[in-house]
Amino acid sequence: MSTVAFDSVAEWEAQVPLLIIGAGAAGLCAALAAREAGVDAVVIERDAIPSGSTALSAGLIPAAGTRFQRVKGIVDSPDRLAADIQRKARGEAPAALVEIVARGSAPLIEWLTERHALPFELIDNFNCPGHSAFRMHGLPTRTGREMIDRLRNAAAAKMRVPADIFAEEWRSVELLKTHDEVDQYGRRFSAKQKLMPPYFAVKVTGALFHTQGGLVIDTMGRVKRKDGSLFPNLFAAGGAAVGISGSTAAGYLSGNGLLTATVLGRLAGQSAAALVSQNSRDRSGH
Repeated sequence: MSTVAFDSVAEWEAQVPLLIIGAGAAGLCAALAAREAGVDAVVIERDAIPSGSTALSAGLIPAAGTRFQRVKGIVDSPDRLAADIQRKARGEAPAALVEIVARGSAPLIEWLTERHALPFELIDNFNCPGHSAFRMHGLPTRTGREMIDRLRNAAAAKMRVPADIFAEEWRSVELLKTHDEVDQYGRRFSAKQKLMPPYFAVKVTGALFHTQGGLVIDTMGRVKRKDGSLFPNLFAAGGAAVGISGSTAAGYLSGNGLLTATVLGRLAGQSAAALVSQNSRDRSGH
């Protein structure tokens, strides 16, 4: 992760018609939509290489009523997708947002496929829990890396972990077991937990795939104030905006994060571009 540096004395001035913060799925869809509307946006990103939660996900977007579904004889509709979302969220998801993303899901996939050459495919060999139809669309590289091996050195190599560091960690854990002690993370190891071959390994790392809270927005991505009024020139989508999964993690339906990021990102880009164009016309008197 990149380090954020602060400078309390530096001053700089710049004006752009549209500034997009974050080069994730939402930000890039917004930038594409704005450019199609004739507005050039400046996208700023914290990381040297854009990644974010989109890069950590499987890249699957649920969409209802696409041509990919029709080719395979799958009957689906935005209303059915909206019903699945609300059923999983126990009716807590904002109805207006659910409807707009459900109805915008198929056009979003078609847009990315036809206008921007993203080769989406319909996944019809398994169905994600909570979805009543095959509607997950993904790219050919959607599969993750497998990291399985039986021997610790081979596992270290597969996981791209230096073998000496892996071996030292192994020895330290075995030592903790002999004394029934607790490690630096608060995990207690017991002599009863003796490891026996064959060995299997998996690399574990922290990850954040989805957020449910965030800025309250309308159906065009405009941010609302506490009193319900709209900020004149502020939009949000993706992880910065409120989700459609209700108040608990149990309300998350597979694909909700990328569904809202892409659909609402595109809508926010269109809305922001329209606002920029209108302001330009007002200033010129046309």
